[in-house]
Amino acid sequence: MTNETFQQHYLLSNGMAHMAYRAGGIGDIICHYSYPGYETLSEEFVATFDDVVPHIPAGTPVVLEISGCTFTAEEQALIERTIWNHYHIRLSGIRHANRRALIHSIWFTLSFILSAVLLFLVDDNTENVLVQYAYLPFWYFGYRVLMYLFVDLVPQMKSTRQAAQLAGMKVFFSGDVPLNEVPDGKADAFTEEVQENLRDLSASSYHKMVDHYLMEADGTASLACTVTGMDDVVRATCVKGYEMLNQELEGYIDQQLPYVPKKAQLRLELEGAAFTDEEQASIRCAVSSFFAYRVQSAREELAAGLRRIAAFVALMVAATILLFATEHTADKATLELITMFFWLIGDYLIDYVVVDLVNAIREKRRMTRLSHADVVIEK
Repeated sequence: MTNETFQQHYLLSNGMAHMAYRAGGIGDIICHYSYPGYETLSEEFVATFDDVVPHIPAGTPVVLEISGCTFTAEEQALIERTIWNHYHIRLSGIRHANRRALIHSIWFTLSFILSAVLLFLVDDNTENVLVQYAYLPFWYFGYRVLMYLFVDLVPQMKSTRQAAQLAGMKVFFSGDVPLNEVPDGKADAFTEEVQENLRDLSASSYHKMVDHYLMEADGTASLACTVTGMDDVVRATCVKGYEMLNQELEGYIDQQLPYVPKKAQLRLELEGAAFTDEEQASIRCAVSSFFAYRVQSAREELAAGLRRIAAFVALMVAATILLFATEHTADKATLELITMFFWLIGDYLIDYVVVDLVNAIREKRRMTRLSHADVVIEK
């Protein structure tokens, strides 16, 4: 599909992007695990639009038409509020991540300047190998700054723009307004409403929005799920003592975990059905297995990172010895080749330590903390 064909298909004549979704009921839009007052969108509903939004031109107001069944006024209000909450939290999260990336780039820039000053201070008579070690942070931090400016910055701006388009979209239900016949004057009003939605967001921070949905007065992060029975929680194919959470429930929990604030104790609440003591024990076993797998994965990732670092350290030692051995005997081309190898290994080593190792340690600590989640089962 060409860009023109795409725009003709998805754009209305008045310049608004029209996305449509056919629902068989409110369960196709709202995740059935959602707790009243803390509703979230279903994964299928969200995935439907993620492939379309990147192709919508920048600055185009987005309208979403939901058809397929008749919703009550209360259901319509619930759907609109849940869609608004979901995409505004996503936009706030992207902005929060972008601010963190900007802060990191500032630190990289300062480190680059300091390493450049270090190079100027290095005595010309200093051994060549030691000079190469001084070059390592200079090249690495310079590379990170250039990557942020010329590689990462534009995609970050694009993802923010796309999230803002969804955060400000107007939701319609079939029968309210024939979208393909929206008059120009009404379209202007829709555009102004979209912009007003985005202005409302500017006063809300990411942490405030997330805290509203997860944080309790006692400082714990409460993740509430509505279930109708055992099949909603534990897979029917599991053997006793080896229970695992229902795959859909796992997806719902995984979707919420990134929003759990740092150092907050997690409390998983299951409500809506009565369970026997034996069923409660099976549920707790399944929750324990759920987090145990993730803790183990985080440990394995950390161990793999440490093995990579050990390999790069060994290569760095070998490259250093080789530089010392050939500094005065090798020809210029060979020495430059060895030096480039030295820089390459050094940059990879710094990158693994500064980025991958730090992230792996944080993820292990986070999953270990979350694995101590309290499981509260209420009817």
